[in-house]
Amino acid sequence: MTKIRTSTDRRNRALIPNDGTSVVQAEGTPRGAASPAAEYSAEQIKALRLRLGVSQTTFAHHMGTTKGVVTQWEQGLRIPSRATHKLLWVVDRHGLKVLT
Repeated sequence: MTKIRTSTDRRNRALIPNDGTSVVQAEGTPRGAASPAAEYSAEQIKALRLRLGVSQTTFAHHMGTTKGVVTQWEQGLRIPSRATHKLLWVVDRHGLKVLT
């Protein structure tokens, strides 16, 4: 009997190295390890924006959101998503130039 391979089979096979470990394990990062991105507090977000020397409007434009959302982040009325925290971490280390 011949097994029919699906596109899922090919994708899964490509992700598993020959030694049986996952790609993540093969790269040396344990599964479930925390990302390097820290969670930014309202004060840290404002300090980051001020250190970059940009207005809330400019910062919002680069972050892909609105000035109102940035205002709410800085006042602690809204908490950025996990993906936004990662983006803030990247901007904190490399500046806004990486987003243009």
